[in-house]
Amino acid sequence: MVSAIRIQDRDLLSRLNSYLEGLDSYLREGIGWLIFNADRQRTARIVNFMVDILKGRQPPVGFTLMPWRDFAMNAYMLKIELAHQPRQAEGSDPKIAQEYRIATHVSLELYRQMVEQTLIIITGLIPHHPHEAAHLDEILDHRVQHRQATVIITPRMPDQLAADFEAIDPSKRLWQRIFSRLYETSLIAF
Repeated sequence: MVSAIRIQDRDLLSRLNSYLEGLDSYLREGIGWLIFNADRQRTARIVNFMVDILKGRQPPVGFTLMPWRDFAMNAYMLKIELAHQPRQAEGSDPKIAQEYRIATHVSLELYRQMVEQTLIIITGLIPHHPHEAAHLDEILDHRVQHRQATVIITPRMPDQLAADFEAIDPSKRLWQRIFSRLYETSLIAF
């Protein structure tokens, strides 16, 4: 079975195992991972491996697993929908106002987890909109300042991911800032 696993995956799982064995030290330093070229199957293997170890760990480590679609939805709710529509919701029908209060609570709770959790694992990173990139930049800025580890897994190779960011931010500033933070605080795998 081991021989059926690609050499890159064997190497990565070995490196992840070492990371998880020394997790306390890595967490104190805020060191995470940036993993490129992980299709759905590879992402599932990586995440299952990490989560199985994290769940069985004593003492427990607080972590949040966040698929990119959930991250993108949170970015949309906070940066677009709730940021631009609160007045409209206040003056509307009580049921709509209640729905906005619920959406606000859920969105802020998810945001709180992303900035307070000891470790977050974001899977499937492919940005499509400027507000997603801005939200990621904001989250990473907070996490780096507070030395909190972040694991990001993307199906893209570095040049493809850079092109994705540059397509939604032609100034290239967001990608440069995001990549710079990740490069300084992450172990990197392809």
